[in-house]
Amino acid sequence: MKKMKFVLLAAAGCLVLACDDERTTGNHDITGTYNLTAFNAPRAVDYDEDGVSSINLMEESRCFDDSRITINRDGTYILEENFISIQGTISFCDARVTKGTWTRSENSLTTTSDLDNDIVVNHYVFKTGNGMSGNTMTMITPNTSFPVRDGSGNPQSSSGTVGVTYTENPDNSY
Repeated sequence: MKKMKFVLLAAAGCLVLACDDERTTGNHDITGTYNLTAFNAPRAVDYDEDGVSSINLMEESRCFDDSRITINRDGTYILEENFISIQGTISFCDARVTKGTWTRSENSLTTTSDLDNDIVVNHYVFKTGNGMSGNTMTMITPNTSFPVRDGSGNPQSSSGTVGVTYTENPDNSY
C-alpha cells in the first residue's frame, strides 16, 4: 500500500547566514513563533463528514492544530507540522519537525532545508498586523496534495493550489 502524506509545507536547506537587518520588514522584526491559522485547499471539503464543507482544512480536522514555525534571530527556523497521512482507506494524523535556514528580502521570507535528502525552498509573503490581528506569513503552493473524501467517505488525496498562513504568536518573547 502506498502511503501518501499531506504536508502543510516542506521547508528545505542550504546554509545561509541572515544579517540583523534581514530580520526586519520596515520597523517590524519578523523573528518569533507563528502558529498555523489557515490551510486553504482550492475547493471546499467536508473531511470530517459533518455536512459542512470548508476550504480551510483546519476547520475540518484538528490534526493541523499545534503546527507552527519559529523564526530565530540566528538565521535558522524550526517548522513543527502536523498533517494527515492516508494509507489505503485509513487516515491518521502524523507529524514532523524540519529545521533549516531563512533569509528575507523586503516582505518575502525564504526558508531552505534538507528534507529527506531533497533541498526544498519555500517562499512566504510577510504581512504586518494592524493591531487587531498579528503579523502573518503566507505561502501559496501549486500542485500540492490535500486530503478529501471519495463518494464512499474513504479518505484520498486531491491536488491543487494550497495556501497556508501562519500568524505570529502574541506571546513571542523576542
